[in-house]
Amino acid sequence: MSFALSRARGWALVGTVAVFLRFFFILGRAPAPLHGDALGYHQYAVHLLDGGRYTDDLGERASRMPGYPVFLAAVYSLAGRSSRPVQIAQCLLGALTCVFIVVLAEGCLPAPWPLFAGLLAAGYFDLIAPCRFVLSENLYQFFLAASFAGLYRLNWKPIFRAGAFGAGIGAAYFFRPEALVPGLAALALAPLIKGLKFDWGKSLAAAAIIAALMSPWIVRNKIIFSRWIPSSTMGGFTLYSGLALPLESRALVSEPFYFPPPGTGELAADAAYKAQFKSLWIRAGLSRRLKAYAFNFSTLFYPFLPGYDATFMLLLPFWLAAIFISLKRPILMPLSMAVLSSIAVYTVFGGPVSRYRQEYAPLAVCLALAGLYELWKRRPEILKRAGPAWAALNFVIWIFPQGSRHFMIAMRNLVFR
Repeated sequence: MSFALSRARGWALVGTVAVFLRFFFILGRAPAPLHGDALGYHQYAVHLLDGGRYTDDLGERASRMPGYPVFLAAVYSLAGRSSRPVQIAQCLLGALTCVFIVVLAEGCLPAPWPLFAGLLAAGYFDLIAPCRFVLSENLYQFFLAASFAGLYRLNWKPIFRAGAFGAGIGAAYFFRPEALVPGLAALALAPLIKGLKFDWGKSLAAAAIIAALMSPWIVRNKIIFSRWIPSSTMGGFTLYSGLALPLESRALVSEPFYFPPPGTGELAADAAYKAQFKSLWIRAGLSRRLKAYAFNFSTLFYPFLPGYDATFMLLLPFWLAAIFISLKRPILMPLSMAVLSSIAVYTVFGGPVSRYRQEYAPLAVCLALAGLYELWKRRPEILKRAGPAWAALNFVIWIFPQGSRHFMIAMRNLVFR
């Protein structure tokens, strides 16, 4: 009983610190203006409230996954159509995400390391920043962390863990369909990990729950469009952007970014983007394709957004180390493969956007603490020597960011010229 009470106090501490830091972050800044993706989500939410139809101002009916617009509509109906109530709700959900990270870490780390994971998550910028924006990252982080917390809740019966994981990934899919990639990667590995006590039957049960949750959206799209659309009608755009944007930004091609003619329907636009991708794929050639995707990959590790993200850089070497350590400590393998598969998705789809690393940030934080723990246990001399130097380097760059940023841009231009 005392252990459970102590653990609950740790959860409460992490949640309290996380809420305070997130409120401090959003209250010190004006709400971000609605444009781009944020405006699209807002339009879907408003049309849901005003007319009960899932559509945006252009009449598109599946260009956005429904999870975030439904969340916005719920907040708008309770607190008015402004960004501040959305931010407050996202701060609370972001704090719960940090608590889920503690629960997740309890499945693979001894005390008090899970508490450290939660406190670091509370102050981790890639978990704080999404609270400010009318974008789906905050909710995606919440459900991704919840799903893996369920999978690693080893004191539950395996069938309950399968249900929690399947429900979490199924919910995350409604915010960002790429949730299926880390989710299925984890389910494929979980039965092979002895310490997880998770057999193939449980993986199939979790996969069945995911499929059941997905089915209403897929069937709805079949009825409306007479076509099977498993995610959104933006697939062609994200695929084309993943190749065209890095080619254009690095001046590897001379042609401008393609946009369909005004008035093109969403299905026709999706088909046009896919055709443009195929054409550009052939014309770019192997060398430029590799450079483009390497640029997307490197952007996920770029530390300026535009300010220096010291929290990301401080933890980066530790979660990278944990990925290698997972070969010897298999309990970490589902987490490692979920992060690696997410990185692979964002390397190919969407283009060079550093913000995409926020999607798998809950898992990266947990892995970082696992890497730190393993180094502390096995090679403390390395940690004692390199740790302070790494922290000092990050502090200097954080204090004097401009020179460091110009140097990194110069190095990037040299590599990707």
